[in-house]
Amino acid sequence: MVTVPGSPLCLIVLREQPVQALTHQDLRAKLGDSSSGGIVFATIQKFMPGEDEDTFPVLSERSNIVVIAEEAHRTQHGFEAKFKGDQKDYQVDYAQHLRDALPNATFVAFTGTPVSSEDRDTRAVFGDYIHAYDMQQARDDGATVAIYYESRLAKLRLKAEMLPDVDDEVDELAEDEEDSDASKLKSRCRRGMR
Repeated sequence: MVTVPGSPLCLIVLREQPVQALTHQDLRAKLGDSSSGGIVFATIQKFMPGEDEDTFPVLSERSNIVVIAEEAHRTQHGFEAKFKGDQKDYQVDYAQHLRDALPNATFVAFTGTPVSSEDRDTRAVFGDYIHAYDMQQARDDGATVAIYYESRLAKLRLKAEMLPDVDDEVDELAEDEEDSDASKLKSRCRRGMR
């Protein structure tokens, strides 16, 4: 069952009327004016500083704020400042601005694909898993069906007269490579096209 914010069932469960921040200014007003309570829906992009700001301002220092992030593997990283190409300054991403705006909030995230790499790590940002619901559980529950993968390679065949054109393209792509690496690449391309 799907509940729509403002529907009677939604109000019974949440006990409060959720609101949606429609603009950057609307978000700042809704979060800045609230001394307690409130359910505010917003996209993370609304936490971008204004053109005349270097950082996003603190909107609330309350510690009883819970931020729930959906698709946490996407825009919830980017805490290190990066150089902006044609400009002469650095910038951080939305996740840092969100934390600047709500410094004492608790962050909870949902994701179907947590990431773990040098500059993007879902567990480093949000902490350990509260619960994991894997594909086997979803299948056992009937929420999804079994997925079977059968590997098939498409055989490509080029006309012999096209091979010199392929060699020229490979030469152009591999111009910075060692000669031995380029010839290996050419050989591999030819094998894949027979």
